Amino acid sequence: MNNVPDWLKVAAGIFLTVLLITFVYYLTTTAQEKSKEAADEMNGIFNAMSDAKYTQYTSGPKTGSQVVNAIRQYAKKPQFGIKVITGKGDTSFYGNPFTSDGTVTAQKSNDFAKAENPTSSAYINLSGSFEPKVIRDANSVVVGIEFTQMP
Repeated sequence: MNNVPDWLKVAAGIFLTVLLITFVYYLTTTAQEKSKEAADEMNGIFNAMSDAKYTQYTSGPKTGSQVVNAIRQYAKKPQFGIKVITGKGDTSFYGNPFTSDGTVTAQKSNDFAKAENPTSSAYINLSGSFEPKVIRDANSVVVGIEFTQMP
């Protein structure tokens, strides 16, 4: 080592330092990207789990008694509503009213008596058949369920 000029030692030291800094920067950047990917995947899993309770309303017709159970279960949930369109042409909201694009529009309505009154146009026939539709807002958050009575 005594035969190597000092300037060559300094140049080799600088080169190795730059190489080490580049390597550490690469590892840090890669770790940040992987952390972001993992966080995004965890958010996806969380959203899927939180929406799982509504998946039963995405397939096939439901009976009137299932509609009534959904109203009792979800109508009191914040920022959530259930829309029922009966065969008599009545449209009623239980919980928060919402638009078809998922915007919650007004205060809660929990007047469930009309749905149980057979003389009301809002009556939900317990043996009737209803087509469900899950309503999501612009952020894909479930804000309501729409039930339309089938003929």
